[in-house]
Amino acid sequence: MSPRKNTRSRRATWLAFGLVALASFSASAQPQTDGIETTQSKLDPVMQQNAQVPNDATVYLEPEFDQSAEATRAYKSALFTLSNLTAHPPSHTHNLFSQPTTTTPSLLSALLPNPQGQGPLGSAIRIALKLRQQFFLFRLFGGPSGSAVRRKDEEMRGKAIKVVDLLQHSAELGNLDALFTLGYISLFPPSSHFPSDPKLAYDSLLHHASLTGNASSQALLAFFHATGYADVVPIDQAQALLYYTFAAQGGHKGAQMALGYRYWSGIGTVEDCGRAVEWYEAAADEAMSMFLSGPPGGQTLPQTATRLSDLDGGVFGPGASVASTGLNVIKPAVKAGLAQTAGETWDDVLEYYIFNADRGETDFAYKLGKIYYQGSIYSSAGGIGSGSEGVGRVPQDFQQAQFYFLQIARQVWPRDPTNPLQHNAPGYKAENVKQAGYAPKSAAYLGRMYLRGEGVKQDYAMAMMWFERGAEFDDRECHNLLGVMWRDGLVPGRHDVKTALVHISKAAGQELAEAHVNLGKYNYYRGEFKLAVAYFEAAVRFGSIFEAHFYLAKIHTLNMRIANEDFAGGFCASAVSFFKLVAERGVWDDDLLADAEAAWYSGTERGKEIAILKWWVAAERGSEMAQNNLAYVLDQVKLYARSLWYTLQGGKDGLNLWKYDADKVSVAEKGRSKREIDSGSKDTSQKDGGAQATPHKEERAVEESEDDGKWYIGKASEDFRRRRQGEAARAAAAADEEDDPVQWARERRNAENERNADFGPEDYFEAAIRGGHQREEEVDELTETLLLVALCVLVALLIYVRTRIVRRTRGQEQEQQQDQGGQRDLGVFPPPGDPARQEWHIVH
Repeated sequence: MSPRKNTRSRRATWLAFGLVALASFSASAQPQTDGIETTQSKLDPVMQQNAQVPNDATVYLEPEFDQSAEATRAYKSALFTLSNLTAHPPSHTHNLFSQPTTTTPSLLSALLPNPQGQGPLGSAIRIALKLRQQFFLFRLFGGPSGSAVRRKDEEMRGKAIKVVDLLQHSAELGNLDALFTLGYISLFPPSSHFPSDPKLAYDSLLHHASLTGNASSQALLAFFHATGYADVVPIDQAQALLYYTFAAQGGHKGAQMALGYRYWSGIGTVEDCGRAVEWYEAAADEAMSMFLSGPPGGQTLPQTATRLSDLDGGVFGPGASVASTGLNVIKPAVKAGLAQTAGETWDDVLEYYIFNADRGETDFAYKLGKIYYQGSIYSSAGGIGSGSEGVGRVPQDFQQAQFYFLQIARQVWPRDPTNPLQHNAPGYKAENVKQAGYAPKSAAYLGRMYLRGEGVKQDYAMAMMWFERGAEFDDRECHNLLGVMWRDGLVPGRHDVKTALVHISKAAGQELAEAHVNLGKYNYYRGEFKLAVAYFEAAVRFGSIFEAHFYLAKIHTLNMRIANEDFAGGFCASAVSFFKLVAERGVWDDDLLADAEAAWYSGTERGKEIAILKWWVAAERGSEMAQNNLAYVLDQVKLYARSLWYTLQGGKDGLNLWKYDADKVSVAEKGRSKREIDSGSKDTSQKDGGAQATPHKEERAVEESEDDGKWYIGKASEDFRRRRQGEAARAAAAADEEDDPVQWARERRNAENERNADFGPEDYFEAAIRGGHQREEEVDELTETLLLVALCVLVALLIYVRTRIVRRTRGQEQEQQQDQGGQRDLGVFPPPGDPARQEWHIVH
């Protein structure tokens, strides 16, 4: 047996012994995992929309260097590397309870509880994990070393350079998608490893817009001209208005909002309420069409944005500002700010709710299910359909929500029938239930999940069953959605408008905003606008923030067009306000405010820079929330903040906060690029051309491996020219020396080795097997051996202590048994040998 096999056998034996001993000592041990789980995240919606590669795109398979094929290959490789760089959860989100909890217990789960489980063991494990994160020693020895972090950071930075270089190379070869992506990531770097280059972004977007007329490129060009961002171009409101108009005509929703805001406020043009209504209506129509494209009831509304000033309690702090006094105290952002000031976190809140829910507290279980369903600590007023507040954002988990809702509902409905529509049969409902508690409300959430396919398979029959169960106890959400199902005929054989109106009216009588919206829509499509307006206005009062505003805006627009001049202005102003609210809330495809908040709370300077930039873009589109955050940030950093209104009208920040020092950066970049090119050329000249088996051309993947060695700007073009020159040289040699196949094979082999010389993950693994990393392997074996020895010593010590405790306890029990068995019970009379026995006078 080889020494390597002996090492493996020894390590396996030690590991098996340690695990068996640890399992025998405690059945509730928590297993530790060495793997690092990464989640694949999507690219930015705008990037993803413009980064689609046709299915019939040419794939690089042939030796001929077709320009289009090379451009496609480089673009795909750039997207592949970019997706790996961005495949990490946001750093501002602490997702401790992201794993769903199964409701079907298994033997393994019974022996090894997990942090997401219920009961005291699950709570103890969660507390232990939090303590592990807090203690300095755990962070010192458990986290990666400083050198490892630096190496990882340098590796990620090199990959970012590779992405930029590949995009530049692909764009030079004529790939328009690569040109737009290059401009977008230069303006909005996806991570801190990417350089921010507004000048490159502007040039790329300008070139892309001139070639394609793309609306997204024109909208960003308009932002440059409207704000003078980074001093790339001077402020020119006329040029900005022109680009916004082109982009809005091309269907860009953000440009339509910006154009409507300019006509409404008179920025760069005269005030024209009529044209403002037209553009805001176009943006609102697009938002409504996206809302209706979702499941029954529409898409889930995006979570509301947050004012930073509300989190801080206003300019003068909590309780001393208008923002945090009076009726403003009940605002979720103010509550969250006070909780943050007290040192509370959302993890603490969830832990508290879980602890009480595990004790059988039904109200805590219901609220916990509600939190997991909506993905936020705070829900918006108006009911389930009104969404939730972004300030209390937590990981959304439909499985956890279903678990807690079912736990409550089963107290009233312990079983479900095979046919959900026959749930009224005897045996499916608990007897003598007078106070259902939170069961009807839980039934409303369960029915909504089956209706919309959230966390479960979409099943209209199951949804109707749960709604009818909740409606028995007059739950308003159940009545409303039951009416929607009867109105739309979602269940075969159950379509009746009158029955639907009865249920919706019962929900409206309990002040449910969504029910008022449904009644308003019923009258709106019948042409009864006065009655519809009454219902929509009531819905707004009760918390409806999307559909009610949309239909009210439509009605005011109709009134504006038929009213005389004295009243048309009032209708126009109302229509603009309502359309603007709808367009700003319906941002499923481009939520700049949510992205800005995520970047701001990342805790990095680059993140704050990106947050300010995205707030600025949203402020150009008329978002008061973004304008508030931008002005508040400038005021908080003690800068001389000119009026944001003046900035949007054409004023320029005298501090040049985003000034781009092109000369200084250019010199630094040139020096670093030169060093990287020199080192890269030197490495290339020293590469080994030994014989290696290479895969066929048809089997080569389009995507390149992640570990490509040291990358520098210009490497993609150099590799392309080298491959093209190599192909030409090989073709000439083959024509002159057709009688020497060995020489031809040798040259082909050397060229293939040169092209594939950069190590990838598979090559690294093979080299490690061949012994190319023996010293690293020896260090790794020594570390693992020391850890296993320490584990075994710890287990042996615990077993020894436990054994001594058991022996001592057993010895005490044996002594007590001997004392009780050897003497008879004398009651209060002293036993033999006791001096007190002499004090007793025994009369015979």
